[in-house]
Amino acid sequence: MKQDKLDVWLEEALAVDDEYLHDDGFTDQVMARLPEPGVSPKRVKVFNWGAGLAAAAVAGSVFPWSKALPLLSSMNFDAWLTSAVIVAGVFTTAAISAGAYAMSRG
Repeated sequence: MKQDKLDVWLEEALAVDDEYLHDDGFTDQVMARLPEPGVSPKRVKVFNWGAGLAAAAVAGSVFPWSKALPLLSSMNFDAWLTSAVIVAGVFTTAAISAGAYAMSRG
């Protein structure tokens, strides 16, 4: 089977073991023209941690601890383990979903 000229060129171009793609300075020009980030990544990280801790504090303050603790202490080990696995699964799913959403936003 005869190969297309484009396929031959592409195979030859990919076979070159050069780590730098020569673009006559185009990439450097584009990078120099990019604007600075509006908000520093460190500030975003601090804000995200703060929002997460605030949400956890609010959730912990409204949770019905007086009803939950006696119920949890009366459970046998198998029920405790099952509950822990279910809760861990819910939190893991939420964390993975949040991570996937954050990655999809760029």
